[in-house]
Amino acid sequence: MARTKYNHKQLIESLQPSHNRSIYPGMIIQFDYKAENIFDKQPMVLVLWNEFENFKVHGINLNYLSKQKLELLFDKLIAGSKTYGKKSKNVFTVEDQDDERDYDDNLPTRNLLKKPYTRLKLPTYKENKGGNPISKAEARVQMDLLYEKVIKKFMSGGQAYQVYRSYKYKNMRRLRVLNMNFERL
Repeated sequence: MARTKYNHKQLIESLQPSHNRSIYPGMIIQFDYKAENIFDKQPMVLVLWNEFENFKVHGINLNYLSKQKLELLFDKLIAGSKTYGKKSKNVFTVEDQDDERDYDDNLPTRNLLKKPYTRLKLPTYKENKGGNPISKAEARVQMDLLYEKVIKKFMSGGQAYQVYRSYKYKNMRRLRVLNMNFERL
């Protein structure tokens, strides 16, 4: 378990309040976390999976990674994008749900965010991918592949790399979605 916290607040360009239903895989979020024996009370998390049915968010706590390890993780995630996609490219994007091109009114939980935010393009349930939304089972299989082929190997680097966490909704307060500037790394 990682026991050193790093401050990455200088990477935050903007933030906006959010609800747990508007959180998608690949978003970077920050929130206050209240539970017993918690080391990081305000984690900055790269969301890997939002598990609505069990009221949990699974992700990587970026506060436990130094700048060098953070760069290494992002490089591996970008290179590992070919495990769930055909091309290896920069998969970090800035999205804006208020933009008419990104507007999607098919689901009630879409278009809840009013400002741009940073997102790593990860397999997401019901998200259009070339005109066809992927199923929940397919998204889960692709995320499992990414976890096994990239994230698990990254975490095998020792104690300092144990950054995967699950967070319960009931312990999360003041949830915010972040827009990041990774050029400052």
